[in-house]
Amino acid sequence: MNTEMVTTKLVAGKSDFIAFAEPIKNMKEAQSFVTKIESKYPKADHAAYGYSFDVNGKQITRASDSKEPKGSAGRAILQTLQAEQMPNTAIIVIRFFSGIFLGYKNLFNTYKQVSTEVLEKLKEQKHA
Repeated sequence: MNTEMVTTKLVAGKSDFIAFAEPIKNMKEAQSFVTKIESKYPKADHAAYGYSFDVNGKQITRASDSKEPKGSAGRAILQTLQAEQMPNTAIIVIRFFSGIFLGYKNLFNTYKQVSTEVLEKLKEQKHA
């Protein structure tokens, strides 16, 4: 089965968090996916991402907080990929900031929650 991109949305502190996930095989596919989503949302305040893929039995990971506080977004996304055992997957979360600061812990947990939700949709699609 050909698995395609999935998306989900979460609202926290009146900010919209829109997550996208897609299977990837390599760095080029991951970067292309991130660029594609970023270009669709040029007015987004943040476009945090994380991805993981296998190269000769070694897991390669990359993440970006996209101007969020250090470690609050990209690390949350990567931890979710690892916890859900979803290698060869990329997630990007677009955030439209409402002006309400969530605090580091709530921000981290929100990125983790929306990442978990989008991965659940990806898993459902794989098993459909």
